[in-house]
Amino acid sequence: MPHLSRDILTEWLCDSVDDPDSSLASALCHVGYDMMFKVAGELSKGKGSFLLEGCINPVSGGKRLLQTINTDNQDIIEIFITARDEILLERYYNRAGSKNRHEAHGEEKSRVEELRNHLKTCIYKPLNVGRHLLEIDSSEFPDKNLDLTLEFLRKVS
Repeated sequence: MPHLSRDILTEWLCDSVDDPDSSLASALCHVGYDMMFKVAGELSKGKGSFLLEGCINPVSGGKRLLQTINTDNQDIIEIFITARDEILLERYYNRAGSKNRHEAHGEEKSRVEELRNHLKTCIYKPLNVGRHLLEIDSSEFPDKNLDLTLEFLRKVS
């Protein structure tokens, strides 16, 4: 199934720029969401399934997603995965410090406080855009997430 990820799209865009530290590369990072929504809209014209993955702002992103996707052809299934704030911060910090992290993400370690503020204001929550929603708290038993997801998908399909 096609998988659209804002991170992957952003990394591809930045790879096309000669100097990944340039202001152009930085600007392209913000275009990743635009591309993701546009491509999702094109994919939704068909009858096939696709996976859309990213940290989408529920205030603006949910509405934008519904404006973009042809809901006559698509049955939207939302899987929202979260964890306790301290675990999310630890995961973010570890990912930001990874030697394999793409340059497109910039200096993420410096944005830990920004993430902490987002968590305090509860910006991260489900979009509630479809008929089906699975919420998973991955704080405990992260190995069970795949089983929970597969069980849920069997029920709704």
